[in-house]
Formats: sequence, structure tokens, C-alpha cells
Amino acid sequence: MILIILLSTLSILIAIFMHVRFKFSYWKKFDIPSIEPTFPCGSLKGVGTEIHCIFLFDQIYRKLRDQGPVAGLYFFTSPAVLAMDPKVIKNILVKDFHIFHDRGLFVNEKSDPLSAHLFSLAGAKWTRLRKKLSPTFTSGKMKMMFETIADVSEHFGSYLEEQVSAEPMDVEVKDLLSRFTTDIIGNCAFGIQCNSMTHPNSEFRQMGKKIFDTPKTKTLKFVFMSLFKEFSDFLGMKTTDDDVETFFLNLVKETIEYRRKNNIVKKDFMNLIMNLSSEYQIEDTTKSDTKNDKDTTSLSVEETQNIDINGNLNHNNLNITNNNNNNNNNNNNDESTLSFEEITAQCYVFFIAGFESSSTLMTFILYELACNPDVQEKLRGHIMRELAKNDGKLTYDLTVNIPYLDQVINESLRKYPALAVAPVLASVGGMWLKIEKI
Repeated sequence: MILIILLSTLSILIAIFMHVRFKFSYWKKFDIPSIEPTFPCGSLKGVGTEIHCIFLFDQIYRKLRDQGPVAGLYFFTSPAVLAMDPKVIKNILVKDFHIFHDRGLFVNEKSDPLSAHLFSLAGAKWTRLRKKLSPTFTSGKMKMMFETIADVSEHFGSYLEEQVSAEPMDVEVKDLLSRFTTDIIGNCAFGIQCNSMTHPNSEFRQMGKKIFDTPKTKTLKFVFMSLFKEFSDFLGMKTTDDDVETFFLNLVKETIEYRRKNNIVKKDFMNLIMNLSSEYQIEDTTKSDTKNDKDTTSLSVEETQNIDINGNLNHNNLNITNNNNNNNNNNNNDESTLSFEEITAQCYVFFIAGFESSSTLMTFILYELACNPDVQEKLRGHIMRELAKNDGKLTYDLTVNIPYLDQVINESLRKYPALAVAPVLASVGGMWLKIEKI
């Protein structure tokens, strides 16, 4: 009996070994350069424990970039491609985008509603949502929000003046800019003043920090969930923490209810996306009436019912009923409108995409300007000259028409890309391959 068990165990181990060995020989068949994989993580050995995935991909890129336009990788036992040649990358992201728009990320609209945003969706759902959302990101719509951004920036400048005039002190620039972008996204996405500069521990700010202050092993978790979606769903795995999910669902719910109750129309993303839903549209009765100008700008936190002065959501005042949930389920089947969950997911990704990437980019720009004072003076000169032409008033058109500012931003993005790894899926010869770009 023991011998039978031992032989069975040995047979299983040999079968697993042969299967993994076969999987790990995939790229050799096509004579594509690759890094020798290891079981069980493939090319991801050490990710989350010894090295960040970005540095791992950078090492692979530098080692194999002279051996061909692409490199073969293994995400666990699944083959993947690292595109290294600029022409190949351009074809993937531009010319052949209609083939490469899916990202292969984990999405579960029922158990993980915030995962169903535009960046993660694929296929017909992605096409439908992109078609609905594209009109909300025109230059005219972005210009409409600029006044809000300028107001937050003015408060930010006043805060800095107070801090500098008080006494000399060291400043953690990344944290400062994260609070600044939190205030901007809070205004532009949800129409609330988070006051993160004076209240850095507000719930809104803490939720933003929690989204990005993730354990090192979370990268492997996301890769696993993307490769084994059904099994991950069976295990109850989610991309979003429960408290973060609850916070954003409640925040969007309360904001929509308050605006509908008070017939408030604002110049922000929330208003734009509410107009994509027949259930949540609000008629703009203010027009150009100066009496109601207050309703078309950001309300202060004090004027909302369930968000206090410190940017905290008062969950006790929320009333989320099953009737609304039933309506939302019906809306999921309506191609012409967005459900509550879809609206929340898009607001969520608008927040995470604008909050962290913008603050990180500005941090690196300030670092580079500090290291290159000649560039700093030149940039300042360009900005001051343009402001002088416009009587010192900062406008959207002025901001986007300073070529040297654009060059500084683009060079910073080249050196410190906001998204260093962009996973995409493509149908090639009937096989789905995950392709990574650095």
C-alpha cells in the first residue's frame, strides 16, 4: 500500500515536472530570447520579496534589448512578451490598437464592482463604455474644469506661503503634492473640498493612501488574478479592499442623492458622468443666471450633508436601499445608460489615475528642476512672459500653449513614466498572449 502511494506521488510529481518543463520551453521553439524561468513564478522570481517588478523588467530589458525587438517571459507558466523596440511598441499602442486594447486584468462586476472600470474591461463592454466616456474627455470638458483646478491651486499657494513665512522647515514634497492632487481630484471628480492641506488625516486622504500603500506581494497577487480569473473568483479574491470599496460606493451614492435632491449642476466629472445615465441626469436650470453661480462650482464640504469639514464621510446618514440596487441591476442590461456601479467604478479610476500619477510626476519634475537650475530659470521665464501677456491671469489656453513647459513635462515622463508597465492582450494565431511594455 505504501509503495503504491509512493509510486503514485512520484508519478504525479514527474507529470508536473514534465508539464512545467514543456511550458517553459515555449519561447525556445520560436527562437525568441528569454530569461531562464524558475518554478513556480516563471520570470517573476523575487517579485514582491526581493525586487519590484519594474526593476525586474528593466533588468530584462537591458540584458536582452540587443538580441531582438521582443523578449520572451513567463508569468508563472503562461508565456508573455516584453516589447522592447520602439516601432513594435508604437504599432501595439497606436497602429494596431484595435487588436491590443484588452489588458487581461481581473474584473468581477458583482463581487468587486470597482474593478469594472475602463482600464480593466475588455471586449464589447470596453467598447461600449469607451464610446460613452470619450465625449467627457474632450478639451472643452477639460477646460470647463480648469477653473476648479485654478481655485485649488490658489489655496495651495496660500498654504505654502503660510508654511514658508512661519519658520524654516523640511518638507516632504511627495506627501505635500499628494494632498494637493487629492484636493483637485476630490473637487473635479466628486465636487467636494477635501481640505487635505490643513487636514492631512481626513478619510478621503487616508483612502487614497491605502490604495497605493500596498504590500510588496500584491503585484504577484494581481498577476495571479489576471492569469487565473475563474479560480481567483472562486477563492473570493478582489482587487479592492472592502473598506475602500465601501467608502467610494457610499461617497458616490451620497453625492448623487444630494445633487438630485437639490438640483445641483457642477462643472466636474461627476456631473458629466451622471449625464450618461438616464436615471441620474439633472436638468441644468441655472444656465447663465449669476444668482446660481454657486451651484455650478464646487460646494464646500460644510454645505454637503454627509461629508464633514475634515473630508470624512458620515456613513450614519446614508440610506442605500435594495430598490435602488434592483434598478441598477436593470440598468446593467441597458446599453444606452450607465448603472450606479458603473458610474462609481469610473469615478474610482478617475481618482486613482489622477491622484497618484500627477503627484508622482510633479515630484520628479521638481526634483529635476532643483538639479538643473538653468532649466528651472528658463521655464520660469517662459511662464512669466506668457502670464504677462494675459494680465497675470492663468487660463487653460495659456497653460497648454507653453511649448517649453510641455517639453519639461514630456522629458520627465520619459525618464520617470507614470505607467512603466502596460499589460495588453492580443489575439495572435488563435492564442492569447500577454504583452508587457516598458
